[in-house]
Parts: sequence; structure tokens; C-alpha cells
Amino acid sequence: VPQGQGHRTVIAQVVADVFGLPAAAIHVDAEIDTAKDAWSIAAGNYSSRFAGAVAGAAYLAAVRVRDKLARIAASQLDIIPEQVCFADERVFAVANSQNTVSFPRLAATGHWAPGSLADPRSAALRETVFWTPSGLEAPNEADQINSSAAYGFIFDFCGVEVDRDTGSVRIDKYVTMHDAGRILNPALFDGQVHGGFAQAVGAALYEAFVYSEDGGFLSATLADYPMPTACEIPEPLILHRETPSPVTPLGAKGVGEGNSMSTPVCLANAVADALGASDLALPVTPAKVITLLGRASGPT
Repeated sequence: VPQGQGHRTVIAQVVADVFGLPAAAIHVDAEIDTAKDAWSIAAGNYSSRFAGAVAGAAYLAAVRVRDKLARIAASQLDIIPEQVCFADERVFAVANSQNTVSFPRLAATGHWAPGSLADPRSAALRETVFWTPSGLEAPNEADQINSSAAYGFIFDFCGVEVDRDTGSVRIDKYVTMHDAGRILNPALFDGQVHGGFAQAVGAALYEAFVYSEDGGFLSATLADYPMPTACEIPEPLILHRETPSPVTPLGAKGVGEGNSMSTPVCLANAVADALGASDLALPVTPAKVITLLGRASGPT
């Protein structure tokens, strides 16, 4: 079930591209498995696997349905299936765009007139695809396993200023570059980066569960649990490099967890460089900075 990442949008876009339709023409029912069965043959969507596995499986299913429709259209247009084109909400012959049939009428043929088809069994426009990449196997005798087929790559660079008097850390510039394979939706991609970056800034500089010496929880309210707001989150410069994965159907890799892992390390390294320290523990709070500075005075 989507949790705000734009999964419905991407699935609609991927499927629509296969059929030459606008994304608005595709309805994505994300709850059908949950409502239909108490279990599923698939592991679900997690760990940045949506673009590679879930969207890829949807793409393969759409291609199978399109191929069925192409065979039906070929008989109506008196051409071979390989000469059928899906574009601009129409289905037509590649060599003659006037030799055409509307997509809704073509899709309805199997429902209203299955007997008119050369093979009535092709009337069912429904496909279930189970996709798994080659190379993923059970753990070996040493209990080692390659749990992912495609890996995204990240390069982060940042500049920070540390105030010696207050211990506060200000991010002056942050650059993050991602190679997550083929980007399916640039706006949603950047949204994932922004979200991961914002959460990572909190983890690196602000957020922590604090306990007293006698075990009392001191971070039980938002007054005692500092979190960054929009004022503390700078706008990162997001760069892209697309190297399609050779193992996923769409060439996509994962991006959702990227900056949540890379940004805390990048910020910690920047602060360590500014302070000349090597024993930082996240989050780098003002109190920790003051301790590391030994209460030195003057801004730096």
C-alpha cells in the first residue's frame, strides 16, 4: 500500500506508456491483494524495491496484455501483430495511421463479442506476473547471501560552519548525486531525495532518545525531542546520473533509502573535519560540539 511515495502515480505512468494512454486513464487499486487474500505470493514493497521490482512487474504484465490486444487488433485491421502501434489513445497500423481502432472499442471486444475473435481464449485481458531477478539465491553454506539485484550509487558533498560559542552546526552547501538507474518520474525521485535528506539532517544533528542516570526518559515530548524544521533544512543541490540496471525490467534501481544513509555520514565527516575530531557520535548536538571544543571561544 502506498505511504506517500507516489507509487500509484508511477504505476499509472508505466502502464499508460505501454498502451499509449494518458496516465489519468489508468486506475491503480493498491489494496486489492489485502482485500482479496490473507496472504500473498510476493514479499511486498520495501527496502527501495518499488521501482525495480514492483513497477517492473507491472510493466511486464502490461506488456503481456498489450500483446494480447495487438493480436486482436491485427485481425480487425488486417495486419500482423508486429505492425500494430499503440499511441495517442489509438491503436493503428504502423504503415497507415488511418487504419485504426479506438483503444476503448478494442479493449471491449473480448467482453462484448468474444466469439468474433480467432481465438476466444484471448478475450481475457488479465495477467498475473511473478518476477524475480536471476542471481538471487538462497544463502550459501557460510550463510552468505546477495539480497539485492541492483544497487544505487550516491555521492554526497557538503560544507558546514560550526559556532564555537553555541556549538550549533549550520549547513552552508549540500550536494548529492544519485545513480538510481532509469528515473521513472523525476519529480517524485527528487521528492524522495528531499525527504530522505530532511530526515537524515534530523538524525545527524538533532534527534536522540535521552535518558537520565536513573533511567527516566527525557525525550517524551516534542519540547524535549528536537527536530529540524524547514528553517533548518537547506535546499540540497540534486544531481543525476542514469546508468540503467541490466537486471530489472525498467532499468531502475532504488532511491528511497539513499540520503537517509549517506547524509548522516557526510555531515559527520564535515563536522569532524571542522573540529579536527575523529570520535564523533551522532547526533552531533551543540552540547557534544561544546564538549569537543573544550569551550573554546570565537566563531569558526
